Amino acid sequence: MLPSSASPAPQTVTPGDVFGRLTSIMQAHQNMLVSLCAHYGLRSRDVEVLVLLRECAVDEGLSASRLARGVNLTSGGITARIDRLEQAGLVVRCQEPHDRRALRVQLTEAGRAIAERFAAETARIQRAALQHLPRQGLRVLDELLGSLERGILASQARLGRRE
Repeated sequence: MLPSSASPAPQTVTPGDVFGRLTSIMQAHQNMLVSLCAHYGLRSRDVEVLVLLRECAVDEGLSASRLARGVNLTSGGITARIDRLEQAGLVVRCQEPHDRRALRVQLTEAGRAIAERFAAETARIQRAALQHLPRQGLRVLDELLGSLERGILASQARLGRRE
């Protein structure tokens, strides 16, 4: 037993501990999203397309190239994704009104309904996970993560200058 005047040595938290925890959290979150996608019979990349299209006005849609950039896919990758979603009745290809050669992709009513339900369910799950933090703790966590993000971006910039 320690004398009453002695305090225990502070536990050291290493960068590996911090990034390991962040990786674990992101993996758990990703697993949750994959499970939710499976519930709707979709792949996570399919849902990314639906969520991106959900941000558009009802009859607006996006070009395939804009979708590809938005979900970080090649033109071949986005074409396969659009084909699959179109076969499922979730999206439709439409001609651009001002350019007959160009196409845009729009959500169908079924696609918009799934995208809305998916977004609502994801938000509900995320709120449930965050309710384990006190409100002030959430603000502090957000500030700390913002600082960490700025540090990572600064490190990336310094690494980029070395090349």
